[in-house]
Amino acid sequence: MMLNIDYGLFEQCNLQNKTESDRYVYQQLSKVFTGMSGRYTRLRIIKQLTDSFENVNSLSKILDLDYKTVQRNIKILEKHNMIVPFGEKYGTMYYLSPFLEKNVCILYEIIQKTEKKFNRKKNYI
Repeated sequence: MMLNIDYGLFEQCNLQNKTESDRYVYQQLSKVFTGMSGRYTRLRIIKQLTDSFENVNSLSKILDLDYKTVQRNIKILEKHNMIVPFGEKYGTMYYLSPFLEKNVCILYEIIQKTEKKFNRKKNYI
């Protein structure tokens, strides 16, 4: 599946020296972004949330996805501490968690390994 998401979120990773990643963080990110169906959707949501705070309805329109699909993936991202809610009920806005912002380079490493495994040329994100 080819996605039209740029690597802007990961620009800082290219400038840093590769360090050994924390095993727990690596496992958590792998679980959410490689081990379950919906990983492409979750990556698209994360990319959109790097650009602006959004609610489920606006994300479904922007990403051209079903509302329930976005809602289900938002719950997964929130459960795994990848995003943080702000507000209540229908108007709840979401943004990247400090955990994900801090570990974005580990996510980038996971994506690169996944691309290599599936023999893709940066089509994963």
